[in-house]
Formats: sequence, C-alpha cells, structure tokens
Amino acid sequence: MNLPFAKIAKYLAIGLEIPSTIIGAVVFGYFIDQQFGTAPWFTVVASVLGFVGAVLRLMQHLQRFTGGGNES
Repeated sequence: MNLPFAKIAKYLAIGLEIPSTIIGAVVFGYFIDQQFGTAPWFTVVASVLGFVGAVLRLMQHLQRFTGGGNES
C-alpha cells in the first residue's frame, strides 16, 4: 500500500524526533539539577548525551534510507 503522504510523514517524524531528543534531555537534566541543587552539571551532561543520542539515531535513519542497513 503506497499512501501519498507516507514519505512526508516519515521525514516529518525524523525531523521532530531529533530536536525532541535533545530538548527532552536538556529538560530532564534541568529538573535533576533543580532537585539536587547541582546546576548546571546534569543539564550539561544530559544535553551532551541527548545530542549524541540524536546523532546516533540520525545515523540509523540514514543507513536505513540509503540501503546500508538490513531491512526486514
């Protein structure tokens, strides 16, 4: 089944997934900092980990879309 907006939805989901991963990590780190009074350390660590996670996820998507990954 080939829906007309399926490709658009797929790319839109990726476009939302990448920044939401980073923003979610920063917000999580901020709340941990507020809870334990360790500002800005958890925010910094969480933002770096969120960025790394977003880049790794983007690489997974690129491998799948370029045919580099095994599609089941």
